[in-house]
Amino acid sequence: MIRQDAREARGWSRRQFLWRLALGAMVVTVCAPSPVLARRLFGRRPDGKALLAARYWLAVYPDRCTGCGVCVAACRKANHLPPAASRIAIHQHHDNRAPSWLPVPCQQCGEAPCITVCPTRASFRDEVTGLVLIDRGRCVGCRACVMACPYGARRYLPEEEKADGCDFCLASRLLRGEKRPACVESCPQQVFRFGVEAEEPLAQVFPSASLMILRPERGTRPAVVYRFAPPQEER
Repeated sequence: MIRQDAREARGWSRRQFLWRLALGAMVVTVCAPSPVLARRLFGRRPDGKALLAARYWLAVYPDRCTGCGVCVAACRKANHLPPAASRIAIHQHHDNRAPSWLPVPCQQCGEAPCITVCPTRASFRDEVTGLVLIDRGRCVGCRACVMACPYGARRYLPEEEKADGCDFCLASRLLRGEKRPACVESCPQQVFRFGVEAEEPLAQVFPSASLMILRPERGTRPAVVYRFAPPQEER
């Protein structure tokens, strides 16, 4: 058993420690305290192409999430979703003290399984933004992308008989001049941080941070990263 003082020596809170145990292989640290490693992982290849396939990135602070559901409601309203639909899954974990939550939107993968399996090419990568989108006109509701997503982030909308997923509010907000997705704008706990890679490179925003990704064994290169902030950095 790992003692409490050992956890504290690593700068982990009880909640951080329990999430690491609960997620197990779901999470891996992808950015060590070394800025050199950060640049290697999130910088650019020798040919000049960004490692991040998307123009945007999203950082999530699970420690701050209270499970209030404000982000889910804001997303639903901004994107005109059916009442029961959600583009953000809020996973809950209980211990003997208090519950913890982990928000999981579409990870906007650089190597997206949903694109690979789609028989009608309804799932595609936008050439301008690099975001993974859904062409509703081509989607036949076969649910292949829903089953292929390793994060459970794709949804099937029975009301429309179409697949649905987070696009960082590209159509509903970003293309209309808004700077941030609805979840980022609405969250009272500042759980999300949204950035444009060309303006705020991820490696520069978090040069010494412990960033994590979900399901690293799938090799999907997600544009969504998770940050467990040290105790002295609550906001």
